[in-house]
Amino acid sequence: MLDIYLSVLKYLVVPSLYPASAAELSYEIVSHEKGIVIKGKESKDGGNEESGHGIKNLTGKPSKEEKKRAACALSVKVGSFSDPLKIQGMAHFLEHVVLMGSEKYPQENDFDEFIKKNSITENGYTDWEHTTFSLEVRENYLLPAMDRFAQFFISPLMEKSAITKERETVESEFKMALPSDFYRKEQLFCSCAKTNHPATKFSWGNLITLKDNIEEETLYSELHKFKDRHYSAHRMTLAVQARLSLDELEKYVIDCFSSVPVNHLSCDDFSEFKGKDSFINPNFCKLYKVKPIKDTCQVELTWIMPSLHHLYKTKPHKIVSWIIRHEGEGSLINYLRQKLWCLHILSGINGGDFEHNSMYSLLGLSLILTDDGFKHLKDVLEAVFSYISLLRRVGPNKRLFDEIQKTKDISFRFMTEQDTIDNVTTLCVNMHLYPSKDFLTGENLYSLYDPESIKQCMEDLSPEKVNIILFDRKFNEEDFDQVEPWFQTKYSSEDIPKEWVSRWKEIEPFEEFHLPEPNEFITDDFTLIDLPADVPSYPTKIYHDEKTEIWYRMDPKFRLPECYIYLLLQTPYATESPKSHEGEGSLINYLRQKLWCLHILSGINGGDFEHNSMYSLLGLSLILTDDGFKHLKDVLEAVFSYISLLRRVGPNKRLFDEIQKTKDISFR
Repeated sequence: MLDIYLSVLKYLVVPSLYPASAAELSYEIVSHEKGIVIKGKESKDGGNEESGHGIKNLTGKPSKEEKKRAACALSVKVGSFSDPLKIQGMAHFLEHVVLMGSEKYPQENDFDEFIKKNSITENGYTDWEHTTFSLEVRENYLLPAMDRFAQFFISPLMEKSAITKERETVESEFKMALPSDFYRKEQLFCSCAKTNHPATKFSWGNLITLKDNIEEETLYSELHKFKDRHYSAHRMTLAVQARLSLDELEKYVIDCFSSVPVNHLSCDDFSEFKGKDSFINPNFCKLYKVKPIKDTCQVELTWIMPSLHHLYKTKPHKIVSWIIRHEGEGSLINYLRQKLWCLHILSGINGGDFEHNSMYSLLGLSLILTDDGFKHLKDVLEAVFSYISLLRRVGPNKRLFDEIQKTKDISFRFMTEQDTIDNVTTLCVNMHLYPSKDFLTGENLYSLYDPESIKQCMEDLSPEKVNIILFDRKFNEEDFDQVEPWFQTKYSSEDIPKEWVSRWKEIEPFEEFHLPEPNEFITDDFTLIDLPADVPSYPTKIYHDEKTEIWYRMDPKFRLPECYIYLLLQTPYATESPKSHEGEGSLINYLRQKLWCLHILSGINGGDFEHNSMYSLLGLSLILTDDGFKHLKDVLEAVFSYISLLRRVGPNKRLFDEIQKTKDISFR
């Protein structure tokens, strides 16, 4: 019998079982040897009893809100980086074909019929280093669903008829992706990688790569070879979640998945491509111009870095990105907004394998420009590198790390549980990336302050090694002289002016720039207010005058240290006309930006504005995790002081107009 390495959760975070800290999370490691289950409690230092090289399995209990929905997800450690050069899109194609019948259930559509009959949700996706399959089912159908699911990895049929059918499905998915600016940009980046790098491949696959460029028999043979080579138990992880006992779930897994074949072959070796030289290519460090599908104007800067997976306890890229996209006073975006050059900022590494993998990572900075910002592109870029100059000059900051660490600890401790299928999908991928003791916490928590890795991340934001893409719907594609071959994206590329780069290398921090101020809204006291003997079933009015009503109810059920505030500002103008309705929405966005600048919303968990057109209301929704609501007064005073100021002097007309213009573009 195949050796199986099983890791079994003792509990998931649910309202009645919050651990006081991440350190208190514990779960068991279970090994399966020759049919005998041996349970060993994992030690705090991560040591465990482990045997064999089979499927890893993570099982857990969800909260009652899951309504008896169970889920199972399996992730294979292979993706599009492993596609044969002559059959690009192979990994994606196999993801489809492997589900088309098995020896135990030979009918090609048996699984589809089972899904329809029993209200099952099924999904699969191919990333660049992982291929993941998942299903969600009513709890009483979990075992038969898992049995059918497992057979796809034990003895899939992969017949020639299925190959013909699924080839058309892959082609259809590719056509659906064609109008996506995200995928168009990603494929453009593929052409920037150095020659023969795995990132240069076309991951989607289509009729050209899977039909026109290859003989039918060759495709059939190579597909089976690819499956036999990569779909091995020792490269698979499995997560199962249901409201059943752990022993019962464990039995399900062993009964269903013990026969998955194992070949003990290693993954493809990409070590020669590891490091920052993945995109050392004359095509990367250039200024690109692309006409997007969406009506937007934005500039994106991208830097290549080495793989950062092993630094998950520090997450230096997230620390640096958090500072760059901070919206308070002294920030980059605050400066650009005051100039009316930019309204929104995004920064970081996307979660997909293409941006962050075992070979490299791509850190991006995206700025949504106004028309004036587009005209001042040179000044916008100078501001960016001036702020980066500030980061390099001051270096890593322990106080900021501690603040980020603390807010993430709080968020993790009181997080809302994901949907079952999303949870198991996330877990089985995490099992590839982190040691067993960090399956749950690895992607969320910051447990180690490593100033050297943070400093290196700052240094990697070099003017000489940046890629810049400018997107604008106003571009005339007839002026572009290059075409990306797969998505047919027309673009132009040119060297970044040397005088720009020289200026960026020498630029000093602007006097307007400084690091984020200390966040006074972070708390470490989660003491609950005493619960009254008689809690009303509905909110009770506790104050009112001719203009104001205040309603309140304490939550007696979940007893969490959170305060939900919803301010309803009634106005008769919300539905008076389409113009007033849109203006009201712009006012909400204006208030949001102003409060971000004051560090109000950035210090509150879940703070944001809403615009409810059905009820002629403006809403401000806040969630405070607070000891005794000590900051509630400050928050409300800041909100109402800005509303009062707007009544007296009105909003900044130029900024308001730019926000309105952005809403108009989004509507179109």
